Parts: sequence; C-alpha cells; structure tokens
Amino acid sequence: MTTISLVKTSDRIDGVRKAIVLLATNPVKGKTVVLKLNFNSGDPFPGSTHNDTLRGIIKTLQAMGAIKVVLAERSGPRDSTRITNYDLGL
Repeated sequence: MTTISLVKTSDRIDGVRKAIVLLATNPVKGKTVVLKLNFNSGDPFPGSTHNDTLRGIIKTLQAMGAIKVVLAERSGPRDSTRITNYDLGL
C-alpha cells in the first residue's frame, strides 16, 4: 500500500513541509536525494514545477538530514540535444 498526504494551503513552501511531515517517515536521512523536476517548458504551474514548491522540498529534505540534493532534468521531450562522441568529432 502506498501512503500519500494532502495539504490545502496557499503557502507552497509550508504546504510541502506539512505534506512530508504527515508521511511520518524519514527515508532521506544521511542519503543523497535526486529530484526530477518539470522545468522543460515555459509553461506556468501545473505545467512546470513552481519555484516555491521546489524551494520547500529542498529545505525540508535538508532539515530531514539529506546530505545532498541533486536536481535532475532534461532539455525536452526528445533526445535532440544529446551529444555523443561522434557529434563532438572525437
């Protein structure tokens, strides 16, 4: 069974913190955490991750003892920007 939490708020930073606290677990203490964001378009929320939501997640993970937070993203829906050794002439 998957546990979820739901918080209604106008303060994204505090809402993220409250939602994570409601889960009553800390799987990040002493670990590196990778976050997959949605920054691959100029669309406003909910089409892209809101900066305040990101800020709230990172601050909460740090407070929970994550030793490192890595932000993962890609440049778009295709691999059109993938660079290979061949493309570099190597």
